[in-house]
Amino acid sequence: MPSFDIVFIDGNHVYEHVLEDIVSSMPLVRHGGILCGDDFDRQYSEVAGKSHIKALQDGLPFTLSDEGSGYHPGITQAVYDVFRHNVSCYGRLWAKRKIDDRWENVGF
Repeated sequence: MPSFDIVFIDGNHVYEHVLEDIVSSMPLVRHGGILCGDDFDRQYSEVAGKSHIKALQDGLPFTLSDEGSGYHPGITQAVYDVFRHNVSCYGRLWAKRKIDDRWENVGF
């Protein structure tokens, strides 16, 4: 299987598709490499709540948070579900570095 230093995800914004993109891309990243993607507007900890769950259930690719700022709920949730904590974020880019079988935050 080929491996890469950087794998950048930029695809469908609906949860199921984002989750599939992340999970299927993980084995492609070599040791020390970076898995990243764009359109990451909010960390899960910033939006977790009933309106976030409703947006996911409705399959919305984009919605407003309770505070009124726009974000992509599918991206936020899929990134959280894979990594289980906040990820490195620079602007609207999220990133994790692969170290052996672990994924670590990236210093920007």
